Amino acid sequence: MGKLVILELDGSWETGFRAILEISEAHRGYLLRKRGSLPPNLTLLKQSQDHWQKLRDLGLNQRIRPMRIVRYKPIEEEVEDCKKSARSLQDRLQEWLNSPEFQPIINGLREELSPAETARFLLRIEDSDLQKLPWSEWEFLQRYDRLEVSLSPLELRPQVIALPQSNHTSVRILAIFGNSEGICLDEDRNILQSLLKHNAEVKFLDEPTVDELTRNLWEKDWDIVFFAGHSETNDNTGIIHLNATETITVNDLWTGLRRAANNGLRLAIFNSCDGLGWSRQLNDSLIPQMIVMREVVPDKVAQTFLRHFLTNFANGESFYTSVKVARERLQNINLSYQNSDGETVYFKYPCATWLPAICENPAAIPPSWQRWVRKNKVSLSWQRSLRFVLIASLVITTIIFWGRWQGHLQPLELRAYDYLMQQRPLLPPDERIVVIGVTPDDLDYLDQPLEETERGARTLSDRSLDRVMAKLQDLDSAVIGLYFAFKGTIQPEFPHLKSSLESDRLIGVCATNNDVELGINGFPAPDDIASDRVGFVDLMADDDDTIRRNLVKLYVRDRFPCRGNNVESFSLKVAQKYLNGHGYKHSFDPNFDNIHFEFIKQHRGAYHKKSSEVEVGYQLMINYRPYQNFMQDIVPVRTLTELLEGQLTREQIQNKIVLLGKISTSNQTEKTPYSQISSQQLPIVLLQAQKVSNLISVVNRELPIITTWYWWGDAIWLWFWSLIGGGSMLAILTRWKEPRNAIAACFILMSSLVFLLYWVCLFGLIQGLWLAFIPALLVLVLSAGTISFYKLLKDKSKQLD
Repeated sequence: MGKLVILELDGSWETGFRAILEISEAHRGYLLRKRGSLPPNLTLLKQSQDHWQKLRDLGLNQRIRPMRIVRYKPIEEEVEDCKKSARSLQDRLQEWLNSPEFQPIINGLREELSPAETARFLLRIEDSDLQKLPWSEWEFLQRYDRLEVSLSPLELRPQVIALPQSNHTSVRILAIFGNSEGICLDEDRNILQSLLKHNAEVKFLDEPTVDELTRNLWEKDWDIVFFAGHSETNDNTGIIHLNATETITVNDLWTGLRRAANNGLRLAIFNSCDGLGWSRQLNDSLIPQMIVMREVVPDKVAQTFLRHFLTNFANGESFYTSVKVARERLQNINLSYQNSDGETVYFKYPCATWLPAICENPAAIPPSWQRWVRKNKVSLSWQRSLRFVLIASLVITTIIFWGRWQGHLQPLELRAYDYLMQQRPLLPPDERIVVIGVTPDDLDYLDQPLEETERGARTLSDRSLDRVMAKLQDLDSAVIGLYFAFKGTIQPEFPHLKSSLESDRLIGVCATNNDVELGINGFPAPDDIASDRVGFVDLMADDDDTIRRNLVKLYVRDRFPCRGNNVESFSLKVAQKYLNGHGYKHSFDPNFDNIHFEFIKQHRGAYHKKSSEVEVGYQLMINYRPYQNFMQDIVPVRTLTELLEGQLTREQIQNKIVLLGKISTSNQTEKTPYSQISSQQLPIVLLQAQKVSNLISVVNRELPIITTWYWWGDAIWLWFWSLIGGGSMLAILTRWKEPRNAIAACFILMSSLVFLLYWVCLFGLIQGLWLAFIPALLVLVLSAGTISFYKLLKDKSKQLD
């Protein structure tokens, strides 16, 4: 609203009334303050009281306590008397307001108000008879189409009323229908029900008990409270007839209405008789605005006013304009009456426009259906948007999950896994293992004749191996892992080699002839090695030839190469032998005793393609010891020449695992997750060192096993990030309307979310949990993009509307 006009009238009919005019504006403060007065006028007081009594005497289904009406003359004559009384009252009121003492007030109004201006006009009056005067008939106000007079008692101090946040999505109306004896309230009900199309929610209480009414006022948040039925004022006490047996005073309702006002009640409509007298008792309940009837009101007048007021108000008109229009629509309203002869008599009800009155707190913010609906529409729009986010995220999650289940994301996921593995911090080399690598320089140093090796010039002969075993026996290693493929029986002329092969400290290698292609042709172990010290070296490579898995146990049909059907890997045999020598006596069965090893299963983690063969035997993800230079970062690496020349001390070898194998040979290397940053493939003997170190570290609780969630855990994980992406984007685009700011905010948001996702997945992998990074990234981006497109279309449709 624009300006606020407050006219205070304080005094009595016998001594006159002091008048104070204040005009203010929200952003400018007081604009004008003037004083004046109105002279004593007992004649006008008597005229007003007589006139309202004549209207009471008409009867006509009035919403006051049922009473017996005795007519001494026809209804037409009584109506005509009321009309004459109204004209006389109107003339006397105008004459009084034109008093010279009141002219400063009128001049002040003319100075600050223009006829086309919108303003609130508040009369602060204590005297009830003064409030009943037809102020709307004041000639000055009739020239102002946008002004409607409202009333407030002088003793009520203006108090700012906070507007609590509403958590419901419609305009909530509590409709109380009291005792209806002699009147009809069906039309009131129909009018309220018509508001449902205007986003209203109406609860009807038909002839409620006092407890029922009080409970509803206390327990729910209402925007509007409506009452229709019989009411009256008796000895300045307002009385409401709830039902045929119960009445309640206004004072009894005060606490409940105060509670409702604190919970958001903005408007109370009492579409019943004689409300002006007892409305003053409710003014300090902090109900911002009330609409009451000054005197007795017939059914049709009350219903006609209610229909026009609510129709205009719900369609977006201001509160004061809606009241003014509805009140003026009562002009010349036709009523009917059945006389003693049974004939229906039609007549125009006099002074109907004088009955509706607004009573309000001076500091209250005018109610607005449009503001309520906008607030509720925003809430409803948010609910719809959030519902769309929920559905869209679920659909996107389902699509990505299905694509992942079919294996379409497996290559990307494995690359992301490799990248995350590479980002982990370096650890000290595992000093429990020493790799003695056989390099081309070592072979040149040995200068072996071809006929001695029987396995090619670039491998070790039995004579060379005998020298190596002699050195290792002197250095007292705990376990020797001999990663050389050779077969047959060792001749007695090589006693150190033969005794080492027969020793329980040495683990030899074999390769299976399993039906599943594992990348290595089968070969047997030497005859001198017992079957329980032979481990297979078959490798499980992914489609990109990268080794990420450790095949630890396997069932094979051909028992010849590895001397059994249920065979264990070389790395497992070495690790088990070392741990048994350090107090671990358990056997590595599939459950590995009390150690919970997470074996890979189909559709766990990134593995969804059948070609991956993840359920062949028992497989573990290799938790690689991070490295950049494989010669330095994994385990200590020494050369065969250093061993043979005595450069290795007993402290460097004693009670440790020694793995003997070739390094720096192109056909003896494999790709690992670290091959990209190391620029080289890993020698297989160092790959075996990684596997052995991993198994020992897991048992000693030094490194975690790489685990994955079940499918439903992955589904929840993906849906979570889909909701985060969609919900965050909706919040950003709702907050920032300007395109440039919105784009910047969206970029910052998405960058932050991707960064957060990356660190969560990296932290999870460090802790041993392999989270789905690529699928989560896809659902995050797709959900954010979908919600952005949805919000764009929604905003465009609003602009078109």
